Amino acid sequence: IKEQGRHPDLLAKGDHYARLWQKQSGFSFSEGLAQVDPGKLKRYPIFESLDSNLLEELATLFVTESYPANRIVVREGTSGNRFYLIARGRVSVHKTNAQGVEEKVATLDDGDHFGEVALIQNVKRTATVRTLTPCVLLTLHREHFQNLLQQAPHVLEALQKTQMTRAKKENTERIKWK
Repeated sequence: IKEQGRHPDLLAKGDHYARLWQKQSGFSFSEGLAQVDPGKLKRYPIFESLDSNLLEELATLFVTESYPANRIVVREGTSGNRFYLIARGRVSVHKTNAQGVEEKVATLDDGDHFGEVALIQNVKRTATVRTLTPCVLLTLHREHFQNLLQQAPHVLEALQKTQMTRAKKENTERIKWK
């Protein structure tokens, strides 16, 4: 047990519980569909500079996709056409090394995201993403994402910053797994 106490007190403390709450809250589920709250979108570095009207519009563009455990969601080397938010579940991220062997570089779960690199750089997917548990993902199609970038060019800078941070984290993870 990392922390103990009442919900409001643990949130106010701002430690482990509060971070998990922030990461996992902001999604709603009804009749097999998931939705993301515009306030939740604002907490992602790539969307933090968007105004509330644009966030409201963006939240309506996400589509629910459900996957069983052990299913490939994205395959390295294929064209990227969607950005993903993990509403529920856990996935593993794998990259092929110089010897042609697939290596696990990260694990993502509730509240994490992936897929922005292929959308902003118009390149092939840089990793394979496989579900570890049944997953509910919210996806934003490339066309809608490009429209967002046209309406808010400053988002591109935030995306590039996120990409650099993720690359550093993946390198750290890769070293751990060797």
